[in-house]
Amino acid sequence: MKFLKFNFSHPFKGRANLIQLNTFAPQSLTILIDNDGLLEIPISACNTGKWRLVLDWIYEENTFCYQENFEVSNHLGYSSLINR
Repeated sequence: MKFLKFNFSHPFKGRANLIQLNTFAPQSLTILIDNDGLLEIPISACNTGKWRLVLDWIYEENTFCYQENFEVSNHLGYSSLINR
């Protein structure tokens, strides 16, 4: 299973949105997250192509948003993260 991994210096409670880019019928996945700082977002269900990750969270009454694009390719029948 493939993951996008992030390590926060504080507990993380928020939402991760995975949005497929450059497609006529975009796939969108939302994951609610509540953990102690290590964030692993599974991307095994992501179709081959370009994606955008959007993290939204609140910490100490401040709202944060982080975005990152990545690409999933299908190599020998297995999906793998090739570009971040």
